[in-house]
Amino acid sequence: MTTARRVKVGANDPCPCGRIRKYKKCCRGLADWETIQTGTVSDVAPYLSTRGKNLLFLRLVAEALQLDQIGTPREWVEFKRAFTPTAVRRIFEAIPVVWPSGDDLKRALKGEASSTSGLYVGLYEPRVVLTGVTRHSLYADRILLVDPLMYPAHVRDEYNPLLHPEMHRSTALRWISMWFSLMPWIDAGLVGFVRTPGDFYPDLEFESFRRTDERFRQHPELEQLRRSELTREEADQAFATYKSQMTLGIPDDAIRGRAKRDHPEWSPEQVENIVAYVQKLRDRDPYFIEPLAVDGSKSEMLQVSTGANYEMAKLVALHSRSFVMTDMRTRWKEIELDRQSAGIDAAAWSPFAKAFHNLTFSYLNNVPLAAALTLRQEGRLEGLRSCLRKVWDDTAGAAPFDERNVASLTARLEEEVRQAEAEWKRIDGELLKWFGSEAATAVAAVGPAIAVGGAEWLGAAVVVAAVANLVGAKQKRTEHQLRYPAGFFLKLREAAKATA
Repeated sequence: MTTARRVKVGANDPCPCGRIRKYKKCCRGLADWETIQTGTVSDVAPYLSTRGKNLLFLRLVAEALQLDQIGTPREWVEFKRAFTPTAVRRIFEAIPVVWPSGDDLKRALKGEASSTSGLYVGLYEPRVVLTGVTRHSLYADRILLVDPLMYPAHVRDEYNPLLHPEMHRSTALRWISMWFSLMPWIDAGLVGFVRTPGDFYPDLEFESFRRTDERFRQHPELEQLRRSELTREEADQAFATYKSQMTLGIPDDAIRGRAKRDHPEWSPEQVENIVAYVQKLRDRDPYFIEPLAVDGSKSEMLQVSTGANYEMAKLVALHSRSFVMTDMRTRWKEIELDRQSAGIDAAAWSPFAKAFHNLTFSYLNNVPLAAALTLRQEGRLEGLRSCLRKVWDDTAGAAPFDERNVASLTARLEEEVRQAEAEWKRIDGELLKWFGSEAATAVAAVGPAIAVGGAEWLGAAVVVAAVANLVGAKQKRTEHQLRYPAGFFLKLREAAKATA
């Protein structure tokens, strides 16, 4: 009998668990990764961090879809065709492999407790989630999301994706597309998908429903908010993709029958043109997949998700020491009523997250990944976070969840940004004071010019003065970043203008 060859892990190598740390500062002495890595995927998964599990799942999904690389290909029609029943079954089979037990979930969530992380439980639409992630990443170390793909172990047989994968092709496409759109954020360690305890303990899931019902009975205002959660316009926008899928799912024969009934004057060619047009819409729709006939009938499940109810989100938050955030008015009220007694969010990030989520700064809706990474790489995240908290503490007052705080926070941040902008312009103007606009442009090239020996024309005295001035300006710009953390928003604003 032969034994598997051990895989050497260097002290300065990235830790195999998936955290963005060196092995010597992470798992060395805690887990024997040189042996663990010789095992199967099932052997490795219980030792992975949330990020490690996410990257493993993405790899398994790519294998199931037979993709050469992780991510959506250019040809969307071909991508949709990859979601065959066999591929969908393999995707759902991968979930319990990556997340095998409740104890494993608790271990992984505990690993998140050292960071300032926000758990998002709201409307799970790819566009909405990505907008929220990019905005909140400006102050949170991590954004945790509940994986909307259903855990198959406790699903009734008639709806189980392992037994009836043909019913879940469209849903799998929707959620995997969201996973792929967030893949760079996952890889960078800014986003993590997790499961909930209810996936492993059905009784706990049912208890969360009971507690939620009880809270709504005790607080009638919750039921009132739920009934008015979305205006008609907001509901149409939120569920537009689902309505589109239901409309596009009307069989061709039914389209022909309706066309002939409503327009008896149409020729057969005109009717077929309508059918062909609908087919083009089906091909263009990002989430529509033609239902497959099984046992003579076609059916497709359309899943709407908010990640988890508040009770289940609270359990995840307790283990990961996260604060809970959402985009739902009813959910915000639940958080407000229960947060303190639940013992979560000791730093009171949730009320700030509510106000920050509703800020009217449009350039916060599409924060580039590079910007979020820059904050961390330059060590400026904590400075910006402290700035935001100071502004928030000055504006929140005695009712931190009051929606009127949004206007106050907006006004104060705008003032902080104006001050940063004024100081930045003053620093940039110092070169102009020395040499005037044309010479200032030349001064910017002094460094490279000296390197190639081409600065003689400027004169030695001017060169020395220019270099000294450039060094001074650079120093002042560095000081500006420390004194005016809100200046980071200037870059976001200018970037948004440039891409508009």
